[in-house]
Amino acid sequence: MQTEKSGSGGKRKKAAPTQYMSKKDAGLVRERKTVVVEREMERIFKERGALTTALLVEEAEREDSPLHKFFEWDDTVAARKYRIVQATQMIMASKFVCVLEGERNAVPKVLSAQPHTDHMVRRFLPSGDKGDGYVTREQVLQDVEERRLLVERKKSALRAWCRSIVDIEELSSLREMIEAALGQ
Repeated sequence: MQTEKSGSGGKRKKAAPTQYMSKKDAGLVRERKTVVVEREMERIFKERGALTTALLVEEAEREDSPLHKFFEWDDTVAARKYRIVQATQMIMASKFVCVLEGERNAVPKVLSAQPHTDHMVRRFLPSGDKGDGYVTREQVLQDVEERRLLVERKKSALRAWCRSIVDIEELSSLREMIEAALGQ
């Protein structure tokens, strides 16, 4: 880069000629991760007759695999991330019994003897304003904004469930009722 004198006596860098080009012309076009992953999963399934998480990792271990860059290969980092996943599973598994008004006598005294857990709910829920943190269910339900975010997440989960079973005829009436209730 060239320099030239500025009016105040100091040196100023002279801008190099600038050329603008599209990402494609610059060779920066990349396939989206989902496209690469879907293509590779289809290939693995065709070649192996099955698709498992172990096969996916096995294929990705090769440095020339298109999947390689989507995995964490530093074992220290990966171990830490896995422990975070385990901790999240522990938080999500923490439940307690929810007794609705008017049903106090309906809740069994010895829960372990009961085959179903109709009234078991998550004790901790994701906090909308605490980033990746969790707060108690009561805190979420008592806070107007937290409650609104929870309701939106649950509606979104119902919509996703409806999309996931669109081709299962036995569940179509249930899907249609849920979609009607959601206003879809």
